Amino acid sequence: MSEEHVEQGAVTVSTYVAYCRAAGGLLLCALVLVSFAVPVACSAFTDWWLSRWIVSVSRPHRPTVSVSSAFPLTCTQVPVTEDT
Repeated sequence: MSEEHVEQGAVTVSTYVAYCRAAGGLLLCALVLVSFAVPVACSAFTDWWLSRWIVSVSRPHRPTVSVSSAFPLTCTQVPVTEDT
């Protein structure tokens, strides 16, 4: 049995490339990484969009024209008669 060679420090890019080639190729490794990254990105975007939507809905609406001035309601009083 041969003795193991141990190094200290950062892992080099060539080591990662060798791992990817051994796992099925660089394209397959890239597809696996993208398949993990896309759902995380979609979830983060969905959370961001939903929070923006909730804030926009919860703000009080400030119409530029009030309903009472756009559609003035006139009420006529009709006397109520009781038939006894």
